[in-house]
This record gives sequence, C-alpha cells and structure tokens, in this order.
Amino acid sequence: MIITPPKYLLFGLLLILNSELVAISLVYNMKIRRAFALGASGGIRGDEESEWIASLLPIYYQRKRQIVQPQFQTDVYDQHKTTGVLLNLRYSPAKRWWAELSTGLEHESLVNTGTFTANLSKTGWDDIALFAGHNVFISDQTQFVLYGVGGVPTERKISALEKYDTLVGTRFFSVGVGTELSHDFIGTLERSLIGIFQNRLLHFFSREWQPILSAGSVIQPGNVTDLLWALRYRKWRNLYELGYNLTLFTNQAVRLHPGGYLPADNVYRNSAYVSFAHVCSKFPGTSHPVVLGLTAYGSVSKQYHTRILAVIGSLNIVF
Repeated sequence: MIITPPKYLLFGLLLILNSELVAISLVYNMKIRRAFALGASGGIRGDEESEWIASLLPIYYQRKRQIVQPQFQTDVYDQHKTTGVLLNLRYSPAKRWWAELSTGLEHESLVNTGTFTANLSKTGWDDIALFAGHNVFISDQTQFVLYGVGGVPTERKISALEKYDTLVGTRFFSVGVGTELSHDFIGTLERSLIGIFQNRLLHFFSREWQPILSAGSVIQPGNVTDLLWALRYRKWRNLYELGYNLTLFTNQAVRLHPGGYLPADNVYRNSAYVSFAHVCSKFPGTSHPVVLGLTAYGSVSKQYHTRILAVIGSLNIVF
C-alpha cells in the first residue's frame, strides 16, 4: 500500500526517496579508493615480503543540485561542501593477500535555499570501512582480485536538523563484495600500460529513522553498484590514470509505521576522473618509499541535475 505522508514529512521524504543516500560518505567512493591504490600498485615493491602502506588524502568535495517537484510545490537549491583528510592503512602479509582500514576526519556544510531553507555544518569522523582481498595471477600480465567490504558508522544518532541529509557519514552498517580484473598491455622497466575493470556491490542495512520519521518507520537504503573502467600508464616513476565510473543506487525505500511502503526511483550517476602520481625513492623525514599524487573528478546525474566536483591529494608511505 502506498500512502501520502503528513505534510511536515514531505520534503524530508522527497530527499530520502530521490537522492543517493550514501553519496556523501567519502570512504566508499570508488574514485577516492583509486587514489589509495596508487601506493599499493605503483611498482614500489614487487617481492613477497610483508609491507604496510599508510595513506593520507586531503580532499575538497562539492555537490550541487536543484530539487524541483511541482506536485509538492518544491523548488530547492541544495549544496554540500566537504573538506577534510581521509586515512587508509593497508597491510599485505604476502603478495597475494591484503587488508585495508579506511576512515576520514571531515567538516561538512549544507545550505538549502528556496522553498525550504537550511544552513548546517558538522565536523566528525566518517564511517569506518574494512576491506580484505586475495589476488590471483592468471598470467604474468593478467591479475584478478576478489575482495570483501564491511562498513561501520562512527555515529548512529540522527539529529532532527538533518532531515535534509545526514552530515559526515551514512549512519548505516554495510557489507559488500567486489572484483578487479587488470591486464598489463605494456610491461617493461621503463614503462607500463594497464587496463583495469572493477565492479562492486554494497548493501546498506535498513534502520529506524527517528526523530525525522515516526517511531517504527524504517529507511531502506538499498544497494550501491559500481562499474569502473580505467587505464593506468607508468613511465619510470610517474603514474597517470584516467577512468570512468558508473554508479547505480537501487532498491531504496521508506517503510512508514503504521502502514505504507514508499519505493524510490533508481538513480544513475556518471563520473570521470584523472590522476597523477610520482614515486619518490627519497623523501624528507623518512627513508621509506613515498608516492605523491593528485586526483580530480566530476560526476553528473539527471536526478535533480546533480553535479559533483572533487579534488584529492595523496601521500602514500610504504613501510
């Protein structure tokens, strides 16, 4: 049964049902994870010994959209801005196995103007995301990776002021699985050219959404599917990467209590990114190899004319 919610819930439900519920949580973003990967696959070490890679990513992230719903007499200009530092720690006990832990310390602001207005900001920790995978070398030039994902929110409480969107983190637990297939078309000491295909499915678990929704009402955040194609070119110690990422947000809904199921439309988001990194054999303050990088990406979605821009620096240290 589909019902009409009370008027005071309309705008909150409108955003929930027609937006990417986890889009603003940066630790899950595939383009950002490619910046983490620069240190892991930059050709720093090729042996079987254990290694640790610590990554620090300063980031600026901006999302703009215009929400127009004539049936609700709604015309809102919505803007999010996030700045902060993302942190990633990777451990490889052997060449074929690895595990990662990611989070971020971020400051996020939200400004809404138009039919509804809001001006909010928050500083805090992003979700904690855990990754673990196994590499399979199909041939000297081809590698297949299978990995699992688990996410834990650092905060579960929902503020009544966050009816437009959550700030810093998703508030949801998650689990997922992903794969990567890569092939080295050119592989010499001087240069290499690698084609990369990744896919990933994340499932976010439903939960109650008080005090924004009534007691017993549940948000169903659904699934996020990513498909990513990339080319990475290396010449000596310089790394260049260009990629395209299709993201699908599916199976999202609100289950209102008492009674009522409000399904959301699927959302598709297209992204492109470009990265540059340099492997430093010597770096001030450390005797360990260091990878310095810079990534820029943009995303678009037809849903509410969404536009996203981000700039990411990266510092990867191999121990």
